[in-house]
Amino acid sequence: MLAIWAGVVGSAALAEGTPKIQFDKTEHDFGVVTEAGSVTGTFAFKNTGDAILKLDKPTTTCGCTVASVKPEMLPPGEKGELTFTLTIPTYGGALHKQIFVNSNDPQNPRVALSIKATHQPLYQVSPATFNLVVRQGIETNVTVQVKRTDGKELQIAKVLSNTPWITAQVEKPEAANPSQGRIVLKMKAEGSRRWFSDNVRIYSGTSDNPVCSFWISGRIMGDVSWNPEILYWNINDPAQARAANLEAVLTKRVIVSTTLAGQSLELHNAKSSLKEVSIELVPNDQAKNCQVVARLSEVPNQTLSGTLSFETNIPSQPRVEVPMTIAVLKR
Repeated sequence: MLAIWAGVVGSAALAEGTPKIQFDKTEHDFGVVTEAGSVTGTFAFKNTGDAILKLDKPTTTCGCTVASVKPEMLPPGEKGELTFTLTIPTYGGALHKQIFVNSNDPQNPRVALSIKATHQPLYQVSPATFNLVVRQGIETNVTVQVKRTDGKELQIAKVLSNTPWITAQVEKPEAANPSQGRIVLKMKAEGSRRWFSDNVRIYSGTSDNPVCSFWISGRIMGDVSWNPEILYWNINDPAQARAANLEAVLTKRVIVSTTLAGQSLELHNAKSSLKEVSIELVPNDQAKNCQVVARLSEVPNQTLSGTLSFETNIPSQPRVEVPMTIAVLKR
């Protein structure tokens, strides 16, 4: 009976006590990081109170940081540990991330822990991004400078791109400066006009992961260009649009031009896949560009999508299609 009574009293006292979380430190600074793809560390903590400490799953300020605590329930006087992993980005610069720990400590229910590091990549590329205009069927070349920041000899095993018409040629470093080299990127785009974007990865041969990368993006242009590239009618109320019959609302214009020097432009056989849209070709005086006038001859009761097409006298782009959308918001 005495043992049972002592146990009940002890449990009640513990339940009436106050948990208190105390970390040995609240900041972890890794200093300068070079080759690491990620860094891992720990924060030790202790329950210095006189009741059971209960901890929630830690939260972080970004997806690049993952953290966990063990155990999630800690008796008085016991110690626990928070472990974390910070993924290092490919670009250089100062990193400052935070981990938040929530518990039932009434005096300190939310603790903020800081992780710091300065990433100095072992490999640097310059420039790190390209924004280009590439002509269809014509090769465009750009040069990328690559450098090892530790001064050791630069060794590039391969350069990979997700775009089949982008290829790379690696030039050997000069004997006088073995830590630096060049990559010549060759681009010869085919197909229709479009925007493109790609992450080009550089491998040293000592790892399956790229040592650095750079972005290349831009626009593929042909011998014929047009603006806007998409026709869009925004009809809030079909009945109101029919009654108003406003030219500015119902009519859209596409300016078509050629990028070929000394070449005149001719358009013919313009068509609309939507019966609600009528088409008219309007040439200009200089014959360098033309207008395609698209008008809603009939306002639909529902949203429709189609294409406006026309033929040109430019052999490389004999036919052009322009997407059209009639967006009806109120039926």
